[in-house]
Amino acid sequence: MKTHSSLSCLLALISFAGLATAQPVIEQAEYYFNSDPGPGNGTAISVPAPNESPIDISFDIPAGTLAALDDGWHKLVVRFKDNDGDWSVAMKLPEASIGVSETETFLP
Repeated sequence: MKTHSSLSCLLALISFAGLATAQPVIEQAEYYFNSDPGPGNGTAISVPAPNESPIDISFDIPAGTLAALDDGWHKLVVRFKDNDGDWSVAMKLPEASIGVSETETFLP
């Protein structure tokens, strides 16, 4: 029987490079595993407001979400939307191994 605990992630990145003099404000963030559902269709991540780039964001992935994944390696991907409505590129985090034995999730 496999069991899963929640997975906590800390993101200390989020700096949009651009030519504008003002740093963008991050208004929305999301994550997904493996297959891209399209911008705005991932699982929402709470974003502190107001914010400036770079910002620190941490989030928990519920145990039920992890339990729904097959055992093995999975891509955890995040992306962000700024106050101009532009989405960042999807950023793949280090691969996570889910359910190897009971619960083992590795994010270096």
